[in-house]
Amino acid sequence: MEQVRRLASITLLFSLHAIPCIANDGAVVAVGGSIKLLDEHHSVRLVAEHVRIKFDEGKPKVICVFILQNTGPATTVTLGFPNESGGAGANSVFPFTSFDSYVDGNPVPVEILPDADNGKSDMYRSWYV
Repeated sequence: MEQVRRLASITLLFSLHAIPCIANDGAVVAVGGSIKLLDEHHSVRLVAEHVRIKFDEGKPKVICVFILQNTGPATTVTLGFPNESGGAGANSVFPFTSFDSYVDGNPVPVEILPDADNGKSDMYRSWYV
């Protein structure tokens, strides 16, 4: 019985420990019809990010919700989510089956634009903006 309690305590301890993740969304700037990542924005910041992954018949379904806040005056900012490519499919664009964007609960159009540094970096080939 003591071993069961100890195992339950260890399991609880690990379930309460948050696992850090690296996110790669960001503010972007249009450069001659393509997109380039900005280092930061002075008034718009990410305040929450929720990522849910569900496997349905062996296929992953990922739902990402990013909540941003503008702490300054009204502004227009282009935000982008990278469409990455690497390995066997390098230099290819693999569109998501669904990508929706909302501002204040209202849908906004999304387009895929090439990265301004395409060819110089293996990180980002194109962006959903």
